[in-house]
Amino acid sequence: MADPARTHSDGTLPWGTQKVTIPTGGEDDYIAESISIDADSDVIESKNEFGVVYRDALIETPVTGSCTLQFAGLTTPLPEVGARFTLVPTGGGAAKAFKVKKVGTPQEQSGERKVSIDFREVFNP
Repeated sequence: MADPARTHSDGTLPWGTQKVTIPTGGEDDYIAESISIDADSDVIESKNEFGVVYRDALIETPVTGSCTLQFAGLTTPLPEVGARFTLVPTGGGAAKAFKVKKVGTPQEQSGERKVSIDFREVFNP
């Protein structure tokens, strides 16, 4: 794929943002930046009579994350909790489906409108 306008990359440095489409009554585009995706787990421990852990098990929990969305225009609506979208993992691969879990308060500076969101993976797309 060609570099976006006015950018130059040799393909070895993961950088940039992603354009995401989130349904808000229509299909609205946002630019996702400062994307953080977290894979976590819960731990179950067995302890001996002295309280020393002698075995454990890790149980994967749902993938969660957060990002800042830049609105396409001043009339672009806020995304709604539960709205679904996809992100491509850093370095490439198949897009992963997420749903909006939390929407912050929109901020505007120098004509750019942005909002922070938290999201969670979708199990049954």
